[in-house]
Parts: sequence; structure tokens; C-alpha cells
Amino acid sequence: MKRRDQARSLSHPELLKELEARVELDQNARRRLLASGFAERDAQALASVDAKNLRWLMKVINTSGFPTASQVGEYGLQLTWLLVQHADQHPEFQRQALGEFQRHHAVGEFGATELARLTDRVLKKRGGAQAFGTQFDWGSGVNEQLQQIENLAEVERNRQALGLMPLADYGCMMYELRKPKSG
Repeated sequence: MKRRDQARSLSHPELLKELEARVELDQNARRRLLASGFAERDAQALASVDAKNLRWLMKVINTSGFPTASQVGEYGLQLTWLLVQHADQHPEFQRQALGEFQRHHAVGEFGATELARLTDRVLKKRGGAQAFGTQFDWGSGVNEQLQQIENLAEVERNRQALGLMPLADYGCMMYELRKPKSG
């Protein structure tokens, strides 16, 4: 991705820099929330970051359209995805953005893993079953993943079609990434 981006002359490098700054704030807020054991003050700070990022991204899209690889590179599309993925307070916006990411994926500008994660996020918000088994409920301390999968064999076929690792491996990886750090 970055190698392909280096070959591009980005038309909106300032937008890429702003995306990078906003994603850094997003990730810092999420790290603080995890480190604090989901303390209320950190949850509120994260909600504020998410709301500000959503307002900003919606304004960008309303003014200039959805970011493209020629504007911000594939890396910039991945950063855009992260902000959309965390825009849970506006599920319809996430659904609309999913269509844009599907188009970018179809032409090789956007990753399968991110597409699967946003697809499941949108399906889950609409009360549907996950297609790829990517979404966990970390805040409650409960893994709801299997509760929202209707057909495990179908989920595995969907994952394989996108070139994703098997669901059991993904679940283990996510647990290792999210488990509390022992001191």
C-alpha cells in the first residue's frame, strides 16, 4: 500500500495529514480507555473524539466528496476507514461509507480485512448477523461474536473468499491483542 502510494502524486496531501492527526487522537483515546479498564472519564473523552472526527469527516465529504486514493493514497483510505469504523453514533453514515469502500476494494485500493470489519459493523448495527465474524463487544467483557453468527460455515466461506484467516485464528489473535497486560 505505502509503496503504491509513493508512486502517486497525491492531490490532497493536506487532507492526508489531517487524517493522520485525527487517527492519532482516535488511537490515543482508545489506548487510554483500555489502559484505564474502561474508566468513565476515558469513555467520555473517547466519545468526544469520535464525535469531533465524525463531524469533521462528514463536512469533508459534504464539501469535497469521499476521499479517493488519488487524493490521499490507499493509506489515507485506510485512515478514513478507521474514522468511519469508529463513527458508531451515525450508523447510516457508516452504511453509506461502506458502499464507497466496496468500490475502492473492487479496484484494489482498499483492504479486505477493513472491508469485512466495516461490513460486519454495519450488519450488526442493523440487527443482522455478521458475515465475517469480525466484531466483538469489548466494553462488556463479553465476546458476543458467536451470538451474532447464524451460520459458522458460511462465515468461514465468506472469510476465505476475501482471503481472511480462519475465524478461530482471528478470535485468538484479537484476544491476545486486547487481553489485559500483566505487570
